[in-house]
Amino acid sequence: MGHDGDHVSSDPLWKTEKVKHLLHRRPKRDKEEKRRLRKASEQEHYKKAKAEMVQLKERSASGEITQEEYDAGMSKYSVGWYKTMHETQEIV
Repeated sequence: MGHDGDHVSSDPLWKTEKVKHLLHRRPKRDKEEKRRLRKASEQEHYKKAKAEMVQLKERSASGEITQEEYDAGMSKYSVGWYKTMHETQEIV
């Protein structure tokens, strides 16, 4: 595999799984697998954001937080944008 000044090429360290993992690239993923993993990641992000938004709405309705805190919390979520982006990708 290789060697350096501290480890000769016959050193058993080169054959360990940790070294092989560090020195070799991970296998390439095909387009379908990349698409599937990206879709799963986007769905998980959407579900998490949706749950946080519902929690913010409930806290605002119960009076735990002020309207300003609610607006500040909601400003980071734009769930409609994710849906539009996903629909656009399907069209393309």
